[in-house]
Amino acid sequence: MTVIYQFPTYVAEIMEVIGDGNWLVHNFKVGVHSEALNLVGYLYNAEFDGSSYTACVDLNVFQFLVNSVKKNAPKNEYRMAIAYLAFFQIAGIEVDPTYAVYEKVNHQPERAREGVEDLSLFHQLNNMPTDQLAMYAIGKSNQIILQNSLGSTDVYHIEAELRRYRRLKEWPSLYTIVLAIVKIEFDDSIPRRKKLTFFIEWSFREFRNSLPGFVFAISVLGHQKLGRAMKFDPSNPIDKRRAALVNMTWDLYYMRQYFERWVNRSPGAETVFLTNDKAFAKILRLSIDVQKAQSIQPLEQYISGFDQQLFSYVLHSESYPHDRVYKSDRWGQEYRDEITAELEGKLLGPET
Repeated sequence: MTVIYQFPTYVAEIMEVIGDGNWLVHNFKVGVHSEALNLVGYLYNAEFDGSSYTACVDLNVFQFLVNSVKKNAPKNEYRMAIAYLAFFQIAGIEVDPTYAVYEKVNHQPERAREGVEDLSLFHQLNNMPTDQLAMYAIGKSNQIILQNSLGSTDVYHIEAELRRYRRLKEWPSLYTIVLAIVKIEFDDSIPRRKKLTFFIEWSFREFRNSLPGFVFAISVLGHQKLGRAMKFDPSNPIDKRRAALVNMTWDLYYMRQYFERWVNRSPGAETVFLTNDKAFAKILRLSIDVQKAQSIQPLEQYISGFDQQLFSYVLHSESYPHDRVYKSDRWGQEYRDEITAELEGKLLGPET
């Protein structure tokens, strides 16, 4: 059977804007990354194999999208984000900005209205004719004129939902993991060569196992850095230090949610992630490689032989030979709060 798909002439120009597609992170079994930009593959799989696709976006990309409407002067990042949005529309890929909006609100109820307003702009963008998005993306238009808006009932409902989430599930534990990574990085009493070992042992003995958390730790504590994952500067004022810790936690939260969607997906359901953060993209891709390989081979160049042996317990935690606090009688909300408060005190001082 031969299947032919016809695309508008502007599609080639959109693909030129997207280029090598380095904003796109996926877990597809493809030989080269460019195969993930094959429009025909998405359409064919959806039509004949019952596949469905969702693209989650981080806050940077979400902001680029809404700023394409809010700002008068287009930037290359705005056009790139719109190019991807047009690509997703053509490929039949749903775009999910949920986590980006939660990060924007950042557990602060007073920011819920701003989050709703930006979400409204996004939904209007996402429902625009693809050809209008394409003209902006390829530089033949410098303005996007929206057509519809959310009704007042929708705005009220979404704002109420955003205010309801004081802390997203898993976020507090991931925050504690970030605190531990940062504390170890700046603890001069721990030799550089032993920092990653210290974190791995801490995770198993005193806290909990997390594949994204371990790869994130390697990006900071490994003997070869993976980019600018460390955003904390101990010399900064307390508000900037706190903001850096929160920012790093959101990175880890995105990773955790990606894996949750991947591991627990329905048959045929696939998720991709869109980010312009190169360090974050590299860490997420490495985590995906480890999950696929079910071995530490993708990480060997970043960690010592001894740490490689310890890291193997991440994939097979039941073989860890020592006592663990996780799921023991000690494990619970009060214990986790104590660990978090102790680490915060060391990084942020008594003002917390």
